[in-house]
Amino acid sequence: MGFNAIDYFAFLLLSLSIILFFDVLYKFKRPVTLRYLLLMVSFGFFWKGLGFFYYLNFSFNRWLIEFPNTILASCLVLILAHLKDHKIKSKYLAYCVLITLTQFSILFYISFFEQLPSHIPSMQVSVSIKMIRIIYSISTISICIFLIFKILSALKQTNDYIKQLKNWYFILSFIFVIYAFEFTSIDFASSANNFPLLLNICMNILYVIAILYRPNFINNSNIKLKANTSFNIKELDNMDDAIFINHFFYQKYYLKMDANMEDFAETVGFKSEVIRKHITTNYQLSFIELINKNRVLAFLELVKSDKVKNYTIEGIAKECGFSSRFHLYNNFKKFHGGTPGDYIKTIQG
Repeated sequence: MGFNAIDYFAFLLLSLSIILFFDVLYKFKRPVTLRYLLLMVSFGFFWKGLGFFYYLNFSFNRWLIEFPNTILASCLVLILAHLKDHKIKSKYLAYCVLITLTQFSILFYISFFEQLPSHIPSMQVSVSIKMIRIIYSISTISICIFLIFKILSALKQTNDYIKQLKNWYFILSFIFVIYAFEFTSIDFASSANNFPLLLNICMNILYVIAILYRPNFINNSNIKLKANTSFNIKELDNMDDAIFINHFFYQKYYLKMDANMEDFAETVGFKSEVIRKHITTNYQLSFIELINKNRVLAFLELVKSDKVKNYTIEGIAKECGFSSRFHLYNNFKKFHGGTPGDYIKTIQG
């Protein structure tokens, strides 16, 4: 069971790591530091994939399978540290250097002093080495949980972007905790039991998939997350059309009689300039024109229904967000042609 499964999953991990590399290279523009860290993560997964193939065809090599774990853990700490402070503080960088050197020293000692056989059993690793690994695994988990907690605490707004970020962070946290605990279980694997190894590669695959399905707006934004301030989505340069469609069309913002750019910008969490640019690019209208056009469309639909059968034209206009009969007539002529009265007569026969 183990060999066939590991062979299949190793190939999948290798393929996904290559996809992740080009995905980040093509899609992720900034911040540049995060881009390089994500590229390093894809390299770490590729390294592990090669390690599993080497194990299947030759023998188990701790340098190929275990050392990339340290690279991946270090990258995760640095990514979270950057998301928290928009820079990487020296204490987090020092910690990553420390655990990398620790893992390097452990593997060097196992390979050249304990001289363990190259095949899978790690049961023979000394208890002291197992404890060191467990300690730095737990410390890494603790640091990551601390950073994630700080980031989530800073996300005090409730727009759609914040929801996407929170969901993504929770998924990454869950996978990482399982992954980190599972990494220590390799030391307790045996040649007769490949399950810890299979579990390890499955967690790697889940992690790659989670990164591939990161929120799209992260790829093109210069997001700043600081623990002492709230997350300001207004720093995004581009607006996701799905967010605009949800608030403007699905939630029918245009029906609000007091609809205005400042209020809508506050609702979606964007600068007015970004919204104007988005509307001009995608709808070739101004904000007010888009509102009035959709109010006219709403008027056309209402007239066809029985809901406003006994309403006056002014009453229907207010149901559609127009403040007066005059505003309805002007915009009806502009976006439909004719007059509301003539249209009602046509519908009613």
